Amino acid sequence: LDQSTNNYLAAVVCDGERAGLAYVDISTSEFVTGEFPLADIKDELFRLAPAELIADTLSIELIGTDQESGMVIRPLDETRLDTDLSAARLLEHFKANTLEAFGCENMPLAIVAASSVLDFVADTQFGAIPQLTSLRTESTNSYMKLDQKALRDLEVFTSSIGKTSAPTLYRTLNFSKAAMGARTLRAGLTRPLLEPDDVQRRQEIVAAFVGDQSARSCVQRLLGQVSDLERLTNRVRTNTATPRDLASLRTGLAVIPELIASLPEGVIPGGSVIGRLHSSSEAVELLNAAIPDEPSITVGEGSAIREGFHAELDEVRSLSGDARSSIAALEADHRETTGIKSLKIGYNRVFGYYLEVTKNNAHLVPDSFERRQTLVNGERFITPQLKELESKILSARDRISELEREVFRRVCGEVAVHGDRIMETASALGVLDALVSMSQAAAENGWVRPLVDDDTALQIEGGRHPVVESSLGPGRFISNDIDLSNDQRQVMIITGPNMSGKSTYIRQAAVLVLMAQVGSYIPATKARIGVVDRIFTRAGLSDDISGGQSTFMVEMVETASILNQATSRSLAILDEIGRGTSTYDGLAIARSVAEHIHNSPKLGCKTLFATHYHEM
Repeated sequence: LDQSTNNYLAAVVCDGERAGLAYVDISTSEFVTGEFPLADIKDELFRLAPAELIADTLSIELIGTDQESGMVIRPLDETRLDTDLSAARLLEHFKANTLEAFGCENMPLAIVAASSVLDFVADTQFGAIPQLTSLRTESTNSYMKLDQKALRDLEVFTSSIGKTSAPTLYRTLNFSKAAMGARTLRAGLTRPLLEPDDVQRRQEIVAAFVGDQSARSCVQRLLGQVSDLERLTNRVRTNTATPRDLASLRTGLAVIPELIASLPEGVIPGGSVIGRLHSSSEAVELLNAAIPDEPSITVGEGSAIREGFHAELDEVRSLSGDARSSIAALEADHRETTGIKSLKIGYNRVFGYYLEVTKNNAHLVPDSFERRQTLVNGERFITPQLKELESKILSARDRISELEREVFRRVCGEVAVHGDRIMETASALGVLDALVSMSQAAAENGWVRPLVDDDTALQIEGGRHPVVESSLGPGRFISNDIDLSNDQRQVMIITGPNMSGKSTYIRQAAVLVLMAQVGSYIPATKARIGVVDRIFTRAGLSDDISGGQSTFMVEMVETASILNQATSRSLAILDEIGRGTSTYDGLAIARSVAEHIHNSPKLGCKTLFATHYHEM
C-alpha cells in the first residue's frame, strides 16, 4: 500500500434525491458514513478516490463505469437495502442499543451504506471485522465544499500538465515525516474548516513551530522514527504481523515520551486540535522484553523471540544447539577414524543429514556406512549415530517453531490490548505531523499567518501563488494584491492578453483561501480572509465526449452549477466564460452571467471574472 494515501472501500446507495456514502480503510480502521445530495456524490468519490466501490443499480447509472481513477465498481446485493436490517447489523457489530451515539440514527441511506461496507468486509477480509470499533458520521456542514473541478483546477493533488513529479499544492505543503502525517495532510486539504476558532487553533500550533526552529527540527527528527502505527496495530490485531512489524511498532512508540517533551510552549498534547499522545509504556516494555533488536522476518525460525523471555523456548534452543555441536564433533570423529580428510556432513530437505565422500576416497568408507545417494563426483552415506542426532535436531526444530509461534501469538494478543490507545496516539501523531509540515513550508518560504474571521472581506497584500512560485523558484514570482468584499468589491473583471497572468491571478486567490482555512500560513505580506463556504471554479476548456457533451455544453453546465449553488459566502473564479461559442454569443453569455451574479439577491458571492472580452 502507498503509505501517504488511504486505501478505501466505499459503498453508495441512493433514493433518487439523496445518497448514502460509507467508506472504510481496514488498514487504519477508519470507518465513516454520511448522507449527501445526489448531485454531490461524484465529488465525494473523487475526494476519497476509493480503490473499490460497491453500489446499487441507480448509483452505478449515475456514477458510470468509465472511471479515470481505475476504481473497481461492484454491484450491491439488492437484498441488503433494508434499513431496519442494516441498523440491526450495525447495532449487533458495535454491541450498541442505539445508533444515536454514532450520529446516523436519522440517516437511513447512510445506515444501509455502512452496513453494506461491513458485510462486504466480513465476507472478504477474514479477521478485519473486530478492528472496526467505531463509526463516524460525516457532515459537510463543518467543512468548505470542494468539488472535483475545484480540486483539479487549483492543482491540489494533480498538476494540470499531467506529470506526476510536477508541483501541486499538496507537494508544496508536504514536509511530513510519518505516513499518518501524509494521510492527514491529504485529507485536510479536501476539508478546509468553516469555523474561524477552529482555524485559529490550528494556526497557533503552526505558529509555535514556525517560531521555534529547534523544537521543529527535533520533533521532525522524532516523527521520522515513527513507523505507520495505524497499519502496524491493525496487523497485530488481525494476527498478520511479523516480528519486524512488532520491532517497528516498538521503535515508534518508544519515541513518544521524548517527542512530548520536545513540543514547543503552547503546544499541548491532548488538546482539541492534536489529540492524545499516549506513551504506551507497558506495550513498549513488553516488546523490549519479547522481541530481539534484529528479529527474523517470519515466525518459527527460532529468532523471533528474545532469549530470556520464555524459559521453555530457551531450553529447546539450547538442546538444538547442543545437537548441532554434536554434528560437528561427529564429523571430526568420522574424519579421524576413516582417514578421509575431505569427509563432510551436509543437509538438505529431501534426504536430511548425510555424510559426503568424494569418489577418490570411496574405497576408504567402512561397511557401517549406509549408502544413500550416488553423485557424479561423490557418494552420500548415513550412519546410526547421524540419524539419531538428526532426529534430535529436527524434533527440536519443530518444537522451537511450535513454541515460538505460540509465544509470538501471545505477545501480539497482549499488545492488541493496548490497540485503542495506540490508534489514538497514531491519529494525534498524524495531526501533529501535518501541522509541523505546514510550519516547515511557512518557514522555508517566508509565508505569513492570515487573519481568518467571519467577515466577508478577502484582502491579500503581496500575495503569491505557492505552486507557481515553487516551480519558478524563490524571488521570481511577482506578488500582487487582492481586495474583494460582498458589499464594496463583489465582482472583479480582469482582462489582458494571453500569458498575462489572468488565470494565475484568479486561481491564486482561491488557493490562498483554501490554505488559510486549512490552518496554514500563506505566501503574502498581509492577509484578512472571511470564511468561504465553497470555492467554485470554471476554468479551462474541456469536453465530455463519452457523455455526449461538447466543450460549450460542459462550460454551460459548470456555469449553471455555480449560479444555482453559490451563496453569499462562496468564492467563484470564472475564466473565459463564453469562449466555447461565437464571439457575440459568448460576450452576451459572459455579460449576463456577471450581471446575474452581481444583481441576484440569492447569490452575491465574491467573484473573480477573467475574460478576453475587453468590452466587458
